[in-house]
Amino acid sequence: MPTLATGEHLNSGDVNRPEQGFTLLEMLLVLVIVLIMVAAGVRMTTPGSLSSVAKQQGQWLVKKLSLMCEKSLFENRHLALEFNQSSHQFIEYTGTEWQTFDDEWLLPLVPEPTLNWSLFLQGRLQEMEPEFHAKPHVICDPNGQLSAFDIRIAGEADGQAFVYQLNSTGVDRIEQGWFDG
Repeated sequence: MPTLATGEHLNSGDVNRPEQGFTLLEMLLVLVIVLIMVAAGVRMTTPGSLSSVAKQQGQWLVKKLSLMCEKSLFENRHLALEFNQSSHQFIEYTGTEWQTFDDEWLLPLVPEPTLNWSLFLQGRLQEMEPEFHAKPHVICDPNGQLSAFDIRIAGEADGQAFVYQLNSTGVDRIEQGWFDG
């Protein structure tokens, strides 16, 4: 039989005996907390649907085009966006020709490969080249005016086709939303 430091014997039914282990309630509480954290983590790391990716990429492009026009206005220079079959780049007019330029705020977006991007200028679908040729598609002049364009980001998910559209009529405003027609 175990004895205490005072010399008294400790029997198994002693109420002063220290608790060992966790109660069932404590274990269930920890389990619930862990499950909530796992569920939140899975939700945060699961990619959105393809249509939400199209919308995110469209909204990203609107922000970059707005920034491009602000830079064009404040720096008094012509800036443009050029598309090819797989990406786009920002270019500037140097007075004699269009050239690429590096700007940490105007980094190009890598489009989702399963989405189809289409560019319409003056109502006509533009043929996208495989390579860049420093040929502007969407231009912002030093007055902050944006050339007219229509960009459509299309895809299909769960048997449903969708198109997210960005367009400008030549003013400094870009409209965006789901294409109905």
